Amino acid sequence: MVLQLIGLGQDVDYKKHIAPILSSKCNSCHTAKKKESDKKPKAGLALDTPTGIRSGGVLDPGDASSSELYIRVSLPKNADDLMPPSDDGGPLSTKEVALIKKW
Repeated sequence: MVLQLIGLGQDVDYKKHIAPILSSKCNSCHTAKKKESDKKPKAGLALDTPTGIRSGGVLDPGDASSSELYIRVSLPKNADDLMPPSDDGGPLSTKEVALIKKW
């Protein structure tokens, strides 16, 4: 999926823009288990696969305000539910949040 990112002069593409953000900032806690001995992702949320991202209301295409992913990454910096937490590589930059919002 490619969308025009207004103000940043580029298209938003999952593989080029979103996957790297999720990989570097989210997947240490939210990765689908690869084998039986692996731990389950936090909150049962796997962000390393398109299916995981779309499940459970995490992403509502075309409606960022209803997407749990966008809501959590765009909370105020001192919010308890901000993702990713500061000790896990967060918060996301303004540009990263804008990319997720447009995607």
